Amino acid sequence: QQLAYALGYPTSWRVVRTIEEMPPQDISGEEKVVDEGGPAAAGCRCIVDRIYAGEPGTGCDMWFHHHAAMMAAQDWNEDEGIGCDPFQHKGGHLLPRQAAFEKGDKVEVLFENQWYEAKIVRRKEHSEGFRYTVSYTVDKTKQTGIPEEIIREFRSEDRDPRELAMQLGLGEDWEAVPTGNNRWKITAPNGKIFTSKKAALAAISSS
Repeated sequence: QQLAYALGYPTSWRVVRTIEEMPPQDISGEEKVVDEGGPAAAGCRCIVDRIYAGEPGTGCDMWFHHHAAMMAAQDWNEDEGIGCDPFQHKGGHLLPRQAAFEKGDKVEVLFENQWYEAKIVRRKEHSEGFRYTVSYTVDKTKQTGIPEEIIREFRSEDRDPRELAMQLGLGEDWEAVPTGNNRWKITAPNGKIFTSKKAALAAISSS
């Protein structure tokens, strides 16, 4: 923060300075290739500044060149709160932000310390990252505003049939295995097979 302020950046910006080793180069600017077993060519050390429009590690805009960063900082007015979005340049010199999931992807979502199977039905980009709307397989309910941090790819091998049956509202001795297209293979304690949650619950109600 002090370095950023000394260089003339807004008070909320940060500059991270590192000293990095550069590979040896010939006069043409191309990197030299050193033969194995041959004498090591001397490289050089250089100072590298990374200029962040906020706290490093938050995905905010970042620049490698002070000129480009200063051009962006000119529109930053902290006193009046104008142009003070650390994500407004979509990465600065960083690669554009890429979403981890697409609409229609089969995923699992962490809810109350358990992973639930779901499908991505909508994706929206916010300044702080992507948010998703999902439809849960277990009861067809939808949830909005889910961050990527609590979504993962579907892992069918991790699904415990008894745990899935409990999530469906069945008994402890039941087992449930998804078979695709919102269909199930549900096994009752007596071995009887059902292909839908509705049929299984109806059998419980009539017993």
